[in-house]
Amino acid sequence: MTMVIGVMLGSAFSPDLLARIPQWWPATLGLVAFIALSGLSVVWYFRAIGGYDRTTAYFAGMPGGLIEMVTLGEEKGGDARIIALIHSARILLVVMTLPFIVQWIGGVPIGGNRVAGPSVFATPLLAELVLLACGIAGIVLGEWLRLPAKFLLGPMIVSAIVHVSGLSDSVPPFEIVNAAQLILGITIGCRFVGTAPRTILRVLALSAGSTVILLSLTLAFAWLVANVSVHGHVPLILAYSPGGLAEMSLIALALHTEVAFVAAHHIIRVFLVMIS
Repeated sequence: MTMVIGVMLGSAFSPDLLARIPQWWPATLGLVAFIALSGLSVVWYFRAIGGYDRTTAYFAGMPGGLIEMVTLGEEKGGDARIIALIHSARILLVVMTLPFIVQWIGGVPIGGNRVAGPSVFATPLLAELVLLACGIAGIVLGEWLRLPAKFLLGPMIVSAIVHVSGLSDSVPPFEIVNAAQLILGITIGCRFVGTAPRTILRVLALSAGSTVILLSLTLAFAWLVANVSVHGHVPLILAYSPGGLAEMSLIALALHTEVAFVAAHHIIRVFLVMIS
């Protein structure tokens, strides 16, 4: 299913996307400032309010990918379980609240919308085979390049190349997109398995505070950047939001907004955090 999500995200990249990329620079510069300010704020929060050690607080507070932050945090001597729980709780809270915030701010309906795409029964066999080939080739590429989140980014890169070059304009059937949303939601919840309820409640309480900080900064930066860029508030909120790449991209798909823009900025965010 991770491969399917990667192919789905890559299919949002179209031939005319290259012409629009130069218009992204205000949003990308804003993203750099957002990462710095949110990282400093939340790391301090987990040190001062959560009482975690410096390493655990740093990797729990930085807005990077869950797997990358857990792996690096454990290597540096942090508490991998706490880091994983905090990032999982952050993604859970963002996924549960952000669509309603977007609906309130942008007037975008979140109910009753079917994600754009043909039915699996109406999709030509050749188109389905092309998408499947993108996924398999992407997994091989991800393994070869040792990409972070290789089962997601590898298929996404191959699919994006195929769609940007005009070799295919097919998108995954909406039944598969719906299945991806279903399984992704279940997976987020399953990350808490085997953890004591008291620990989960404390992590959720702390994560609620950090999520308020992050979402406040997200809304502030989205409002500021919207005044100096061609992008509206909704795609900027999704691009800056402290959720996961796959989760925010799926929400962008459901809201029929700029998926490629949202996905690209989440990749940039994880890349910059990994470097820092």
